[in-house]
Amino acid sequence: MSKRKKLEARIKEARLEALALYVCTRDPRVHWFPKAIIWLVVMYVLSPIDVIPDFIPYIGYLDDMLIVPLGTWIALKMVPADIMEEARRTARLVKIKEGPITWILQILITLVWLAAALFIAIKIRKTILQEA
Repeated sequence: MSKRKKLEARIKEARLEALALYVCTRDPRVHWFPKAIIWLVVMYVLSPIDVIPDFIPYIGYLDDMLIVPLGTWIALKMVPADIMEEARRTARLVKIKEGPITWILQILITLVWLAAALFIAIKIRKTILQEA
């Protein structure tokens, strides 16, 4: 098997795992904590804000190469095996749709980041004013 075919197979497998994790977030048998980790990873992937900006040579993609697989691995370990297998079977039956939903999600995630930043700024301001 050529390198290209191997890469395409791994990408297809990664998409299937991502979709299966999404299916797990909809399952009431999965505890809230793994669901939260899954959603944090999804938000990080779709977020236009990076911990390390991508334009920095070599290390710009380092955060993506570490945070996303690590978060996915943690989520996979926390979801019970039987539920994960069922989610994989469901994911194989679903067709992934591409389109404007990605832009909508990016806008929503940006709004969440802005709201979090505003919340932190207000808390810091209140703390500073109380100390003065």
